[in-house]
Amino acid sequence: MRQTAFIEVALALLVLFAAWAPSTEAVDRNKFKTCDRSGFCRRQRALGSSDAQALPTAYRVHLRSMRQDVTDSSLVRGLIEESNDAHGAVLLLEVRAYADNVVRVTVDELPNDAAALLHLEDDHAAQAALQRWEADAADHEAVREARSRPRYRVQEVLQEEAMASRRVPFESVQLREGGALPSLLTLQYRGADGQRNRVEIDEHLQVRFLADDQPVLTANQRGLFSFEHRRPSPARFDQEPQQTQQPQAEQDEQRQDEQDEQQQDEQDEQQQDEQDEQQKQDKPAERETEQEGGVAKSKVSSRYRVSDVESDGAWEESFGNHKDEKPYGPNAIGLDLTFHGVQHVYGLPEHADSLALRDTRSAGGAHLLEPYRLFNLDVFEFELEETMALYGHVPVMYGHRGDRTTGVFWLNAAEMWVDVASSEDRQHKHTHWMAESGVLDLFVMLAASPRAAVASYTGLTGTQALPPKFAIAYHQCRWNYRDEADVSAVHAGFDQHDIPFDVLWLDIEHTDGKRYFTWDQRNFATPKRMQEELWATGRRMVTIVDPHIKRDSGYAVHQRAEEAGVYVLRDGQPNAPAYDGWCWPGSSSWVDYVSATARQWWADQFAYDRYQGSTPSLFTWNDMNEPSVFNGPETTIVKHAVHAGGWENRDLHNLYGMLMQRATAEGQVQRNEGHTERPFVLSRAFFAGTQRHGAIWTGDNAARWDHMGSASPMLLSVGLGGIGFCGADVGGFFGDPQPELLLRWYQAGAFQPFFRAHGHLDTKRREPWLFGEPWTTRFREAIRQRYVYLQHWYTLFREAELTGAPPMRPLFFEFPREQAIFALDDQYLVGADLLVAPVTSAGATSRQVYLPGVADGTRWFDVHTLREVRGPQLLADAPLDRTPVFQRGGSVIARQERARRSSEQMANDPFTLQICVDRSGAAAGELYLDDGHSFAYQRSGAFAQRRFELSTESGRNVAILRNLDVTPLAGTDAEKQGRQLFAASVRNHVERIRVLGLEKRVEKVQLTLEEGSTHQLQFSLNDGVLLIRKP
Repeated sequence: MRQTAFIEVALALLVLFAAWAPSTEAVDRNKFKTCDRSGFCRRQRALGSSDAQALPTAYRVHLRSMRQDVTDSSLVRGLIEESNDAHGAVLLLEVRAYADNVVRVTVDELPNDAAALLHLEDDHAAQAALQRWEADAADHEAVREARSRPRYRVQEVLQEEAMASRRVPFESVQLREGGALPSLLTLQYRGADGQRNRVEIDEHLQVRFLADDQPVLTANQRGLFSFEHRRPSPARFDQEPQQTQQPQAEQDEQRQDEQDEQQQDEQDEQQQDEQDEQQKQDKPAERETEQEGGVAKSKVSSRYRVSDVESDGAWEESFGNHKDEKPYGPNAIGLDLTFHGVQHVYGLPEHADSLALRDTRSAGGAHLLEPYRLFNLDVFEFELEETMALYGHVPVMYGHRGDRTTGVFWLNAAEMWVDVASSEDRQHKHTHWMAESGVLDLFVMLAASPRAAVASYTGLTGTQALPPKFAIAYHQCRWNYRDEADVSAVHAGFDQHDIPFDVLWLDIEHTDGKRYFTWDQRNFATPKRMQEELWATGRRMVTIVDPHIKRDSGYAVHQRAEEAGVYVLRDGQPNAPAYDGWCWPGSSSWVDYVSATARQWWADQFAYDRYQGSTPSLFTWNDMNEPSVFNGPETTIVKHAVHAGGWENRDLHNLYGMLMQRATAEGQVQRNEGHTERPFVLSRAFFAGTQRHGAIWTGDNAARWDHMGSASPMLLSVGLGGIGFCGADVGGFFGDPQPELLLRWYQAGAFQPFFRAHGHLDTKRREPWLFGEPWTTRFREAIRQRYVYLQHWYTLFREAELTGAPPMRPLFFEFPREQAIFALDDQYLVGADLLVAPVTSAGATSRQVYLPGVADGTRWFDVHTLREVRGPQLLADAPLDRTPVFQRGGSVIARQERARRSSEQMANDPFTLQICVDRSGAAAGELYLDDGHSFAYQRSGAFAQRRFELSTESGRNVAILRNLDVTPLAGTDAEKQGRQLFAASVRNHVERIRVLGLEKRVEKVQLTLEEGSTHQLQFSLNDGVLLIRKP
């Protein structure tokens, strides 16, 4: 009987788990919300409909209250009052200036010390608004209670210290009042580059941003700003005890004032009755105040009663079988932003869509598509040309025109939706941003170019951390390699077929029953030996570690987590238990990475004595960290789950995965004595700031040509979001690629930042020798291309760390005035000098390529044939053995052309300089070197940077090559010594120089060194290619 009962229970659980587990079929749209099924999106989007756009007076700025802070002249603050809503919110507006042409605009509810922050002596209306707002709280316990909880402000994203150093004072704060025009406050300052920046705020809360007197962006131009302020629930308000009796004198005074104002109130009511019926429904009771001597007093208020806003999913909302309880009520914020003079906007990663964002609404307000949704979700086999949410998101957008790029970044980690629409004349882009909670914390980047805009954005959130060199080489992954023998066979297969690789990955099946930080003792009994075998050829291993912890009393990690109290809680009730949901292990709880204590606890789990079987050559893959919850709403955690500080998941949902990746990276650093080694962590979920902690990939793609093609625009968008270390699974996660598709994907992936092949558990094995010849040779050559350019990639990642520029770039990033390329996203640049045009259709042996800059004299050279090609339109040859790649004239790129097993084994290999000259016969390029794995380049200056310059002497047939040390000389004595020691340790040399595009006959090649010495070099000239050996 017991055995039968056990089997029945086991089968029931298996069926239940299967129902909760994600399907491997195409995405089930019914599992995910549309805007109409999201209460706050539905409310906010209705404001932008064609019959509800004229709302310019919904909020009033008390312009006289806007003053520079007495201790910080980079800050101006004042009051906003909601002027046509019965709730009548009073908000705090702050504007701050930064030297890199960034303006920060913040709107939040009034803090408790608002009176001390503000200077309202010259603004009686603002005084009245503030005192009325304060009187509401004084009169109503329910109001005081609701306001006692601040709104969530995103933590752990901004580079606060660096930003503080870039604050600059407003040089002018001027108020214009009276006359036929609305009152206007003008704030002016100059950026560090001398650019004149101006912010104009009118009394209707239209905020205009101008750069060098050119209008580039307007906030609230269409009057869609909306701020749902904190309020008590209707039930809580009804339960409020009777108010304390006023003194009789005050009652008599109030009664007399009410009678005196009765006639005016009646006139107001008549005027109110003439307004639109819907607007009246949104205002169930007219706001009443009395004013005596400039002081507003609150009457018996009904402004906190139920309204349409409050009844439309405000306090609770259902989706499927899930109820979203909202104890803090409606907190949504909406804002429209208009980009002036632009036809394209970019950003809002991650979406499986074009690089240039499509219009989701017509100019008249009609719905064309769902708004772009930003809410981290686990979406199996995502669909293309979609605005629906995926695994990670960054709320940044850029509007670009030939002479300017304007960026906006709304620092908000709650669920967000964004509508995009072209103006009727198609010369402007209207966008409508809608967030469920938080505050408005908007950064406007008034940049002159895409490069400057991205630099400004990464100046706020951080630049891409320089990864260890092995991490940018080739990775081999599968769900799952079965056991240690399988790992050894794959390892040997690469060597047997002379195919380089650097990292072998293990998915969830390597663990003991999906218990992370453990090993399956039957299939992976000697994990250290397995890792050491890989390391013997300079290779590493990556294992998966997800955020859900199996609820098993015998599992040490779970025991430690329970004891430390580091789990996300079920809800905000007193003594609430840990949130319990289902994922791969079954019943699980999730570590609360919002807590600094929990992050340190998580980092501690990577210590070698905790993660037994791990070695210094083992690194980490964080998956399912949106977080994915199989039995949760939309396959994620409930929004009313509670994190450290009492914050609901709805306030910070999109932050979770980034904080997990951060804690994992910190654990990898801390596990080694002296904390000297750089980490490598791949994450599926991401948010602003992820770039400081590792890499991301685009998730569960499919083995289809269109999915391969979608990788380029997706990765370009992610790069503009500051995350330069990104990639897509080569071959597609779902399905079985034919060898042609797999080859073309390898050829493209070799020229994308993160290069990993990966496949689903149910797919056929696809290691690159399994298809036989001639495919093995073709796969080998495609993968080797990554290693030929590996040091160039590494140099680009160093540039990304210093400047924020992504290694993989849209064409307009380097050619910002060429309008023909503004929407082009099926080809891209690697750095400034390599143009890559992947082949993304079956059977193709050529493809159309656009060569930018040709009209201005830019030259391009085919890296395979070494010949110059003509453009701008080019039908490029693309036989199966290669994909079109071109090097720009005027560039020098260092290549390593000796075939090796791994990046570790080519560390000291010599370089070939491939030089493509411009029309003047000149070229230049840089090469960055360090040890490839440690923090010594940061801490002791152990790095070198060389610059190669080629020029031709006017009137003489002499080519002069200069090899210059451009390593910075500044720094501490220890850093200078570190640079000297590293330079002495470098074993690389230049073994060959290849020069393309010289149009003059060359009679002599001269090498000039830094100290001034010159050397004559031997060379040959064949078919237009100058070759210099052993220089």
